[in-house]
Formats: sequence, structure tokens, C-alpha cells
Amino acid sequence: MKIGEFAKEVGVAPSTLRYYEDIGLLADVPRIDQRRWYPASYIPILRFIQLAKQTGFTLDEIRDMLQLFDGNNLPADSEWQPVVKQKLQEIEAVIVQYQKIKATLQEMLDCDLEGFTLDTIWEDECESFDM
Repeated sequence: MKIGEFAKEVGVAPSTLRYYEDIGLLADVPRIDQRRWYPASYIPILRFIQLAKQTGFTLDEIRDMLQLFDGNNLPADSEWQPVVKQKLQEIEAVIVQYQKIKATLQEMLDCDLEGFTLDTIWEDECESFDM
């Protein structure tokens, strides 16, 4: 498929495809008459890249994961599961961080700030702010 057709098929911009090729996410794409020609076998690779991005993996991490594949065969569990477990731990840490931010924001909403100054806000009702 031509780059425009392929981009539409997988739901990304043609520039994204060129970028993925430039950074090594996609192997060199065959060319016909100096134009990229994407074989259908690239569709699962792009679907994997999209899923990995949606689940929080960086492009560098995705490139590393793609190197675990043997052609179209999935890597062994012992190869991919540690990578996914590490990402899960990172995501859980971010969730904890955002829960703390949410609690602080809620405290700010619950705090009656009328009559306080920046010097006195931490002394009374708003002393529980975790800053």
C-alpha cells in the first residue's frame, strides 16, 4: 500500500509512519519507484505500537519490545512479562501521586480561605495541606 493508504488503514498520519521508520520502530519500508510501499504484514506491527503507546510505553520502550519479536512470533512470556510488570509498577506509582494531588486539591476546596493571607493560610484550617 502507498503511504497515504496505509496511514489511513492504521489510523496514523503519514508523517508518523515516516518518523517511526526514521527512529527504527519500523524496519526499512520497501520502495517502488522511490516511494514507500507498505506491505500488509506491517499492520500488526502498527497495531502493537498503538496499543503499547495507549498503555503508557515510550517509543524507546516500544522499540526495545519489538526487538523481542522473532519475525511475526510473539516473544516468550519470560521476555515480555518483566517489561510489562515494570510498566505496571510505574503506572501504579503515578496513580498514587495523582491520588495525593487530588486529595490536596480537595482540601483546598474544603478550606475556607476568606480572611487569610499567604502568611496565615498555613496556620489554621489549612495546615493539613501536604506541600
